[in-house]
Amino acid sequence: LQIEVRPGSETGAFNVLSPRQQLTATPFAAFAARVPWTGLTNMPAGFADGLDDNTTYSAGSGLTLNGTEFSETPINNMVIVAPGGGDFTSIQAAIDDISDATANNPYLIWIGPGVYDEAVTTKPHVHLKGSGPETTIITNDISTSNNPPDVATVVALANSSLRELSVHNSGVGVRNAALLVPAGNENVTIHDVSISKFGGGTVGYGIYADGPGSQIALSNIAISVIESIDTYGINLDDADALIEFANVHAKSTTDDSFGLYATSAGVAITMSNSTILSEGDDDSVGMYLLDGQGHVSNSHIAANGYTNGSTDSRAINNFVGQLTLIDVTAIAEGGRFYNY
Repeated sequence: LQIEVRPGSETGAFNVLSPRQQLTATPFAAFAARVPWTGLTNMPAGFADGLDDNTTYSAGSGLTLNGTEFSETPINNMVIVAPGGGDFTSIQAAIDDISDATANNPYLIWIGPGVYDEAVTTKPHVHLKGSGPETTIITNDISTSNNPPDVATVVALANSSLRELSVHNSGVGVRNAALLVPAGNENVTIHDVSISKFGGGTVGYGIYADGPGSQIALSNIAISVIESIDTYGINLDDADALIEFANVHAKSTTDDSFGLYATSAGVAITMSNSTILSEGDDDSVGMYLLDGQGHVSNSHIAANGYTNGSTDSRAINNFVGQLTLIDVTAIAEGGRFYNY
């Protein structure tokens, strides 16, 4: 292709641009749509006959597989908890009354507007749904000196979910957690939930997921942990987490603060479209990955020293983990010695 140019006001000869641009065939990728099946080479085993019909599928929790069609397992069992007019006035009493929940026979506990001052432990295949985070509130001041913590305002067991409610912990003991997932509990789902820890104490956790074998999926959640000496928004101890559209704030006015804290090689984190802010008086860390794997995208992670006496501010601290970052903003400021 030859291109000739001249200034717009001139009438003389055009100047030829050099070199000429070679014209080539359409990119090879465009031909792939027209390659016959018989023309492909190095096909994986199982495709040589032209059919992908030798894969076995199974339905996970909450799904039903009928032939080749997946569908959501219907919940035919609903229990109502409310301060008045429901089946129960206590969430835990409603859970304890259920004895036949299975993957094919799940239960939904609908929780009406109100403040429920109790510690709650779920059961597998029993799902809690409130009337909204502003109107359905589960709160308690339970705490423990055990490490890892074995109690919380809500203890979520395998194949259970919490939706459209708030969970608060106001404990002032050694370890105080709003939400706990004990080791070995998989398929825990938390959606549209507000989680907070306030009121003091030595260590405060928004979410503590213990491992190994625990899996938690968090979406559209807000976590606030303040007033404890050490604060942790999300603590993953050898547990896996899928985090989407989360807003996490951890703040300590006296010691260390961690927005997302993950330890051990068994940790696997996938996080997207989320915001983490850590504010500590000593060390302030937005995301702390001691080991394991992390994949973070489209997120904002910040660490801010709470006072001028703060030692370090670290937006992301990765020791020996495998961490992938895509479209992530990381900001550290306010540290007396280091900001990174």
